[in-house]
Amino acid sequence: MRRLGMVACWSLLMVAAGGTFAAKPPVVVQEGRLGQDWKVADGVQLAAPGYPASGQESANVCINLGYAVDEDGSIQDMVVLKSWGENSAGEPLTEEGIKPFAQASALAVSSWRFAPKEHVSEPARTVTSTTLAFVNGKSQGEVRAHCAIENLAVFLDENRPKFRRGESMRASDLDAIYRGLNRQERINNANRTIGQGAR
Repeated sequence: MRRLGMVACWSLLMVAAGGTFAAKPPVVVQEGRLGQDWKVADGVQLAAPGYPASGQESANVCINLGYAVDEDGSIQDMVVLKSWGENSAGEPLTEEGIKPFAQASALAVSSWRFAPKEHVSEPARTVTSTTLAFVNGKSQGEVRAHCAIENLAVFLDENRPKFRRGESMRASDLDAIYRGLNRQERINNANRTIGQGAR
C-alpha cells in the first residue's frame, strides 16, 4: 500500500503542475521530516503567508499544500492536498472562499529554497507537504488539525481512484511512476535479503 501511495503522491505533484519525471523515483517524506536531508538554503527565510486581501478577514482556514523539493533545492509542483475553512459564524467556507488562502499559501511556499545537508552526497527529489493556518479566534493547532494528513502516502493512495478517472492526472503517468517505484522496491528487497543473510 505504501508503494501505491508514493506513486500517487509523486504523480499528483508532478502531473498537477505539468512537470517531467526524474530518472529515479522521488523520496516521499511526511510533513515536518524534510529536515532529515534538507536545510533552509543560506540567506533564505521560510516566508509565511499573510491573510489575502480578498479573503474573509474573520475566517479560520487551513491549507495542506503538497510540493516537491527538486535536486537543486527549488520548490516545484505545488498542489492543495487538503483544505478547510469557516467564517466567524462557524459556517463552512466554499471552495471559492478558500481559494485566496490557497493562493497566498502557494505564493509563500514558492519562495522557499533548500540545500542538501552535508551528509547527502546525491540529493534526491523529495515530495512532502506543509500545513498553513490562517487563524482568527482559534488556536493554530485547532485550525491546523482540520488539514492534518497523518500519512501522506496513504492519503494519496486513498484518493488514487479520483486521479485514475483523469480528474487531476493522466493514468499513463501513474503507470510510469509505478514501474519506476516497483523496480526500486525490488532492489531494496534484494538488498534487505542480502543484509539478512550476512547476519
